[in-house]
Amino acid sequence: MRRGERGFTLIEVLVALLITIIGLAGVLMMQAASSKANRQNGEFTRASMIAEETIEAARGTTMASLLAGATYQPQTFNGVTYSISMTAVPLATATNIVLLTVAVTYSEDNDTTAVDDRTVRYQVLATQTETM
Repeated sequence: MRRGERGFTLIEVLVALLITIIGLAGVLMMQAASSKANRQNGEFTRASMIAEETIEAARGTTMASLLAGATYQPQTFNGVTYSISMTAVPLATATNIVLLTVAVTYSEDNDTTAVDDRTVRYQVLATQTETM
């Protein structure tokens, strides 16, 4: 090189490029993690909505029919299947009180193994004499 010329050497350019690539890789990893968390939150929100809708649908139903039990069809949204169950259990400590529990179970990433199943539970106390 001549004395008056200014510029970057090949090594300086390669080091700057490496630093930029490492920074972009970190940003891409954060984007992927954020996208996964957003999807998981959406699945949980959907399960909560289904549980709340099931409790609301039970309103107006007699306690005797709730105690007899009911079956619910699984619901599928965006490829995720949500299984719904409702139980009504009379509390032993109070003769007129019933604990209603709605459980909505789904698999994270719609995996069929039970290893990563998630469950949302809503519970309501009601008296046996009232209509839900």
